[in-house]
This record gives sequence, C-alpha cells and structure tokens, in this order.
Amino acid sequence: EREGYLLGLRNIVQKGWLVPRIEQLMREPRANDPDWRNELNSMVEELDALERPFAAYDRIRFGSANSRERLITTARRSYL
Repeated sequence: EREGYLLGLRNIVQKGWLVPRIEQLMREPRANDPDWRNELNSMVEELDALERPFAAYDRIRFGSANSRERLITTARRSYL
C-alpha cells in the first residue's frame, strides 16, 4: 500500500514537471528543428506513460480539453 502511495506521488511530481515544459515547447514550436522535436517527443512519451485515460465526461466536467488532449494528442497530431 505504501509503495502504491509513493508511486502515485512520484507520478504527480513528474507530471507537474513535464506539463509546463511541454506547454512551453508547444508555445514556441520549431517543427523543423530535430532537437526540438526529439525533446518534445521524449516528454510527450513520458507523460503518455504516466497519464491514465480520461472519460468522455471529463471534457464536460472540466469545461475544456484535458491534459491528454492538449499535450499528448495535439502534440502528436501537430508536430510528431
């Protein structure tokens, strides 16, 4: 039980580190720059491994796109 709790905390911290960095990369896209694309891809893959699927209702509940839609799906569709 304790290990699950600690893993959950680690995932929260890691997501808190990844989200602003992915947002920054997407605010200043350099799609033709392989280093930029590699960095974005690496962070998106890491976030994808942490992020659980959202329910369709979450979009309605939160009133906007969830972090998976904003940071994983959009990044892959637009840049990767």
